[in-house]
Amino acid sequence: MKTIASIGLIPLFAWCLSAQTTTFDGTLIDEGCHSTRTEHHESSTTSDPATGSSTTTHSDSTSTSSDCPVTMTTKTIGLMTSDGKYVRFDEPSNTRIVEYVKARGKYNEPVKVKIVGSRKGEFVVVDSIQ
Repeated sequence: MKTIASIGLIPLFAWCLSAQTTTFDGTLIDEGCHSTRTEHHESSTTSDPATGSSTTTHSDSTSTSSDCPVTMTTKTIGLMTSDGKYVRFDEPSNTRIVEYVKARGKYNEPVKVKIVGSRKGEFVVVDSIQ
């Protein structure tokens, strides 16, 4: 009987660990702009007539727009942390952040914030914004 009770505590303990709050410092950005990627693929072939061999080299580069300020039309906001990580918010948190930005009237300029929240899968649920 004691084993069954212990097994029942494992999911509860795992849930508590996943719901820990964390502080995220960074700049709010327009997620639609952030998700736009520019990709460039280049290849070149060099032939050696003496040996009859050829060598092909490939160069791939992907750049992500990091200059994506929040605008009046921004509907989805993300956070670029000071260490270069991108944070996405759940829908209620996103709405709360959009209202926060609108209340301050800060558009087309970097909006630096400190957000306290907890991870829920790939999203962060916001507890407070400063």
